[in-house]
This record gives sequence, structure tokens and C-alpha cells, in this order.
Amino acid sequence: MSYANAWNCQRCPQNAGPEGCPCWWEVVQTNVQTGAERLKKGCCLSQEMLGAFLIDVIKAANRPAASVESCRNEIAKGFQQLGPAMGLIGQFLQQKQLPGE
Repeated sequence: MSYANAWNCQRCPQNAGPEGCPCWWEVVQTNVQTGAERLKKGCCLSQEMLGAFLIDVIKAANRPAASVESCRNEIAKGFQQLGPAMGLIGQFLQQKQLPGE
């Protein structure tokens, strides 16, 4: 896409369309406490938009770790429940002799 007014900061077109600039971002932000959403518009070179972008990147980076931790905890809980059962199976197998032994 060719941006006709790209990097024309003196007369910012304030849109990201073909006549706009690739630095113009429109980001939906969600308030975690209330669930309310708002559309935030601005230049990605501005301190305000760059800060919001970095916060979103940090949030996204923490999501996979949280889900991995949740899976790990579920697996650990399953093994804790399975451990005693496996011990009983092991004891049962030790008491039985396989044919040919």
C-alpha cells in the first residue's frame, strides 16, 4: 500500500488509509475492571501510543506463561492422583509371576 502522506508529521493526515500514514494507529483498549472498551487513535511515534503498545506487548507475553503454568499444575495434580494408583498396580504385578519365570 502506498501512503500518499507518509511521514508528513507537519500536516498529519490522522488516518492509516491510502492517503494516510503507516504510523497512525487505532487501538481498542479494554478496561480490565469494568470491561469497557474504547478506541484510542494516535501516532505510534507519540509517547502515549508507544507506551500503550508496549503495555499490550507485555500483557501478551505474560498470557502464554500463565496458560503454561495452568497446564503444568493440572498435569502435576493428575500425577499426584495417579501415583498411588500406580503404586498399587506395581505391587499387584510384583505379587503375580508371569508365565515362564
